[in-house]
Amino acid sequence: MSETGGAETEDAAADSAKVDGAEFHSAEFDGAESDGRGVDGRGADGREVDGVDVDAAVAEAVRTADADAAEADWTMPGSVRTAQVVALGMALIGLVCTGAAGWLSGGRAALITSLSFIPTWLLGLTALGFGAVGAGIRVGAILLAGLAMLWTVPSIAIGRPPGWLGPVGSVIVIVLLFRRAARDWFEPGGA
Repeated sequence: MSETGGAETEDAAADSAKVDGAEFHSAEFDGAESDGRGVDGRGADGREVDGVDVDAAVAEAVRTADADAAEADWTMPGSVRTAQVVALGMALIGLVCTGAAGWLSGGRAALITSLSFIPTWLLGLTALGFGAVGAGIRVGAILLAGLAMLWTVPSIAIGRPPGWLGPVGSVIVIVLLFRRAARDWFEPGGA
């Protein structure tokens, strides 16, 4: 090879860039001056921009983002966990009260007691799904807690279970599920 031929190939390499296996020459860009970078701003070899190793920087950013996402995705907020525990506790108390009424006073008393706990049991079943994503679970739990609150108010006046437990527990669940952390848990990409 001659010196002239070697210089021409260096100039040709400086005037062209490879992007995804396709070679582009500066003449193809309407006579625009080329600084040796490809269309995406990377160097001609696809690895460095202004002295920074692009591949290593991108790989580090992806590793960091994956680690942060793994930590954030699996930690239920305290307000959601507390609402879940309260709802499941109220449902469990309903089962115990119904069983005790049946054992002490017979089937008719158990049936009457169980009627007061129907919305609470549905709320407890909904609380089992608090690990899933979806605004419907949160809204459904809030509506069931409101129904349980209204449904159990008459039990206070007649002196049957759940008494004050129904309205108080339901208000606690509603307040906890209206918090921003709860909304973000059920709707991670929502506004």
